[in-house]
Amino acid sequence: MSTSQGHGDVRLTRSIGGATATTTGFVGDQEISSRTASTFHQYSHSSFNTTWDMPVYSITFLDSPNTTSAIVYQLQGAVPYSGTYTLYINRQTSDADASYSARVRSSITAMEIKG
Repeated sequence: MSTSQGHGDVRLTRSIGGATATTTGFVGDQEISSRTASTFHQYSHSSFNTTWDMPVYSITFLDSPNTTSAIVYQLQGAVPYSGTYTLYINRQTSDADASYSARVRSSITAMEIKG
């Protein structure tokens, strides 16, 4: 994930049995108030050269919903602070067609562990 001069957030949500999606345990029970409920956050500032920066993020989440209903996990990305920011997934802010530029792939692996 990279952002074009600003704040970018990604969060993991879960829906069980078609219910409304809720944030997972990453946010915890602390007071959210005006804060963004986010699994991870990135900030880029115009004084930094982040044109070619592409941070790598990893999430490991052990869930134990104890249900036989369908469970849907979803990653949601946003730039909640300003509509002038852009959130990029799997690429750098500058997307030159050159050997020094990169494209990557994301993957999600779900495992059911029978107890």
